[in-house]
Amino acid sequence: MRRKIPFFVFVAVSLLCQTVAAQVVDTRTKVDTLTFAERFSLKTNAVDWLLLTPNISFEYDVRATNWNRWAVVLNLKSNFKTAHTFLPGIVFEQTQVRIEGRNYWRTRPFDGRYIGKHSKWIDKLFSFRRKTSKHPLTTYYRGFYLAYDRFSYLFSSEGIRGNAFTGGFTYGIVRPLYEFSNGNSLDFELGVSAGVAYAKYDKYRLDRRANEYTVTQGGLSGIYPAISDIRVGFIYRFGKYPVTKKYRYRYDVDMVYANRVDSLILLKNNRRAERIRIDTLTRNAEYKFWDKYRELTGEKRFARIRSKAERTGQNPDSLIQKINAKYIKEEQQEKAQREKAKKRMDKKLNK
Repeated sequence: MRRKIPFFVFVAVSLLCQTVAAQVVDTRTKVDTLTFAERFSLKTNAVDWLLLTPNISFEYDVRATNWNRWAVVLNLKSNFKTAHTFLPGIVFEQTQVRIEGRNYWRTRPFDGRYIGKHSKWIDKLFSFRRKTSKHPLTTYYRGFYLAYDRFSYLFSSEGIRGNAFTGGFTYGIVRPLYEFSNGNSLDFELGVSAGVAYAKYDKYRLDRRANEYTVTQGGLSGIYPAISDIRVGFIYRFGKYPVTKKYRYRYDVDMVYANRVDSLILLKNNRRAERIRIDTLTRNAEYKFWDKYRELTGEKRFARIRSKAERTGQNPDSLIQKINAKYIKEEQQEKAQREKAKKRMDKKLNK
């Protein structure tokens, strides 16, 4: 027996497959000023609709430029209120007001100049840098959220109701779906939010005979880990500026900014090279000075040793060899110390 594919899944996958041919990422080097409509978008979450919870979100970009990557989101959701002759034994009621701060980004390949490889595993975990950009149409986001919830849940003999304040982090992806003829566009979103909730609630149960909910334990509170939101949603963007043109890196857009960054990097490299050259000249001068110093002082020292050996009747050559071997060992130790210091300095300069 063949299984039927849900209609909304078929529509979402079909639109997702059409985007590769319909939209490409903008690569122009130009700063655009966005209008109010181009900075504004409406969103909704299909997961909440499946749970019979109507919801809507308003997103607004912080700055009116195509290199801005920050946005604020206001989300509202609430159940329908229905009247019952007999109170239901299953209750799922929730109302939430939520605000988010999001940072959008796209993956960037290593170039060996400005975009270097990862140095630590934590850097690799959260970095936008990759060996290759496998999904150029995908825009990622990360951020934080704060939410206020009023809830009432009853799925067994005892339920809970109260309110909670939740805060935490959010992460997800946005993929372009379709661009309409009037310039507006539709995007597909996947994401999750998780954090910590401080809840104040009561436990209650349904009294069938009295047809009322009776509180069994009141005034409870606590701090709990919480998955605040799972998103499988859609974003409708106004204006003639789809997501493929937004949330770009300023270096790729603003030539004035890029030249300024290049000049600072060049100045830093020149200073580092000059510092290395001066340190090298200083080390060479010190080495030559001490080498000559040891040569001169060594000749005088050996003359004193010969005269002393003649007075004491010792073999001057064997005595000189012993002393010479001692100084050679000291020189080798000093040379090894200089090499270690040089390596430490080069390592600091290369950071």
